[in-house]
Amino acid sequence: MLSVSAKMDAVTNVWALLAPKLATFGNLGAQLSGDDHRSVELFSTLESKVRSIGQVIRKHMEFGGASNRIVVLKIANPLFVAPMLLAFWKNGVACALLNPECKQAELKQMQEVTASSFLIEDEPQVAVWMAGVVIKGMSTDLSNALQAADQAEYEIGEDRSEEQPNLDDVALILSSSGSTGLPKGVALSHRNLIAVLQDSSTFVEKGSRALCVLPLCHAFGLVLMLMCLKEGALLVLMRKFNLKNYFFAASRHKVDTLFVVPPILKMICDNIQEAKRTMTQVTKILTGASHVKAEWQRRVADNLPLRPQMCHSYGLTETTFTVLAGESRADKPGSPGKVCRGFSCKVVDPSSGERLSANQTGELLVKSDSVMLGYVNNPAASAEAFRDGWLRTGDLCFFDPEGYFFVVDRIKDVIKFNSHQISPAELEGVVARVAGVLDVAVVGVPHPSHGETPHALVVRQDHSDLTEAKVMQAVSESVSAYKQLHCVTFVNQLPKTLSGKIQRKKALALIYPARDRIPSALDTPQKSAQHPSEDNS
Repeated sequence: MLSVSAKMDAVTNVWALLAPKLATFGNLGAQLSGDDHRSVELFSTLESKVRSIGQVIRKHMEFGGASNRIVVLKIANPLFVAPMLLAFWKNGVACALLNPECKQAELKQMQEVTASSFLIEDEPQVAVWMAGVVIKGMSTDLSNALQAADQAEYEIGEDRSEEQPNLDDVALILSSSGSTGLPKGVALSHRNLIAVLQDSSTFVEKGSRALCVLPLCHAFGLVLMLMCLKEGALLVLMRKFNLKNYFFAASRHKVDTLFVVPPILKMICDNIQEAKRTMTQVTKILTGASHVKAEWQRRVADNLPLRPQMCHSYGLTETTFTVLAGESRADKPGSPGKVCRGFSCKVVDPSSGERLSANQTGELLVKSDSVMLGYVNNPAASAEAFRDGWLRTGDLCFFDPEGYFFVVDRIKDVIKFNSHQISPAELEGVVARVAGVLDVAVVGVPHPSHGETPHALVVRQDHSDLTEAKVMQAVSESVSAYKQLHCVTFVNQLPKTLSGKIQRKKALALIYPARDRIPSALDTPQKSAQHPSEDNS
């Protein structure tokens, strides 16, 4: 495996890596709003805002100790994410990122996981909360710093010295279901982020103009944003996906690179005539976060004027960014590519741990400087995530003789909806609290566009008048929009093992009683024979 540790010796944190880049690119555009098409952040103004926000942090925020230097960010405006992250990192503070549309229960869960006293949100206005109380002075100062066009416009005077972070300090805490159970806080260090940023030129070309509607609270979109800053690329950011606005932004800002999840690629595919008219400059499209269909890639590539390069990738929150990536090939449909630089990968028998050869399906295990520190305040889950020093992905894969990998199934207990991870256990916990529910299982039902949709199988208590609407309403009030149930089926009992564990494949079969085979979103090619090396050194 190629280690990037030697390259990190002179760089102790992400801010130290990116600060010279912001100074070099100066008055070039760094980020632009794809919503109002007017709000723009230059590299120079971004640097100024980082320093101003840093003054606010040092003036107002007191942390109980090095282990408690964590703030939870619930940010809807994507142009606020970079200056706040960089400012907190510059001052040695870790950031736990939340979906801006999360519900109160999800917010509470993240605060409990991280033990953070501070919460910052920007809607309906910028507000800093500490232990449930708004810090008015800091809220005003932070709002002013975020809005200032130049550091000279906003100064708050003398302040304390910065707390310099080190490579192995936590930089980010992101939500992930891991291999099973409730959502966990994935601790990513400055070392993890710098490791993936060393390879930024593979994914982002210098001076390119990229369009991104990926959530910045997730690793895929967030790391691509940081890569654009490192490579001096203009990134057009949108709060929410709207197809009409998406096409308009691509045309108006002469976008040449698209960062998308497969469901968005399918929408482009389904509206290919409008795509041909508006995406005249697009030369590269990178997909990730879930399985992509080869026919979508072919239709888009064949119809856009410049016949863009189609690339796909595979990664986990726990690996910071992609593990597998590469240009898609017609003879390798559905493959996310080969092992990325800086990673070692192996496929093993899930039971014995024996290393497998080409064309043998087993669990994918990985090693890299970008693999997470662990799950925050959850040593048991952290230990379970590793096997002899290798991260267990929970995905069943095989590789062909040329080193291309194919993901064929999951061991881990998660549902993938529109590339979002959903924990069945989290939804089961919500439904179980509804009056009249005796037992519940939540399963992912394959869907041709969305990947999977969450469905609940519910056993009612005797004489209960519980309805589907009541169950759906309870879930709607408790979790984010992407986690909502798509259907509730009432059953007499759930299939379980002798130890009481839900047998999800048998539960899923209850929804398809007349089918011999449950439909799958993962269409993989026939395996051929022979053996490549899996390590990328």
